[in-house]
Amino acid sequence: MMYDGRLILLQELTARKQRNSSYSLRAFARDLGVSAAALSQYMSRKRELSPKNRRSIATRMKLSPLEQKQLEAKPRELTHEEASHESLNEDQFRLIGDWLSLAVLNLARLRENRAEAKWIANRLGVPLGEATDVLDRLLRLNLVEIKEKKLVRTSKPLTTTSDIPSEAIQKYHLGLLRKAERALLDLPVTERDVTSITMPTDPEKLLEAKKILKRTAHRIAKLVATDAASEVHVLSMQLFPLTQDHNPKRKSL
Repeated sequence: MMYDGRLILLQELTARKQRNSSYSLRAFARDLGVSAAALSQYMSRKRELSPKNRRSIATRMKLSPLEQKQLEAKPRELTHEEASHESLNEDQFRLIGDWLSLAVLNLARLRENRAEAKWIANRLGVPLGEATDVLDRLLRLNLVEIKEKKLVRTSKPLTTTSDIPSEAIQKYHLGLLRKAERALLDLPVTERDVTSITMPTDPEKLLEAKKILKRTAHRIAKLVATDAASEVHVLSMQLFPLTQDHNPKRKSL
């Protein structure tokens, strides 16, 4: 996998398409002040951007000096350490940091799956256009591949930064909370479970409690992810304070 300025452009294009599903690569090129052909060839690694096009993109996207340097850099192969690291950084998570992308990654683990956007859209109840965009994105990131008309997941289980504020991760969890709300209202109790407990808490024990929650989630995932899996579920557990913290010096968890 190559790493260069294409990641910046792909991230921005994805964000714009999320705001407007009809937004296209041609529209993106227009807004960046470059030709659609030049942008398409750059994104598909057929050629590099000219200095003039790089300046136009940097100006219109208001790139930071570091991002401009990345845009100007020649593509490089990831080191062995980088290639084997499965934890997503912020930029990568912005590309697939939504419930739909992770759901498709897990559809790829089902024995009976199809590498078709229409099948994905039907299984997950989303518009065909969204399913198509997500499938294309996962293929571009080499997180899935197509073999004998089936999706095959190429990556190990993915993790993200822990206890670090992240707009992308927040967006992912907000999406799941909205899905959980619909499941609570629409699904019978035999198909979902919503559990809560209100309790007095010692703030000094919360870090230990979070570790237990993570271990429990992994144990449940191992229990249900058998070779006979035919559906994709999400386990979402929330632990948050109902009381206001009157100690301004206490660090947030």
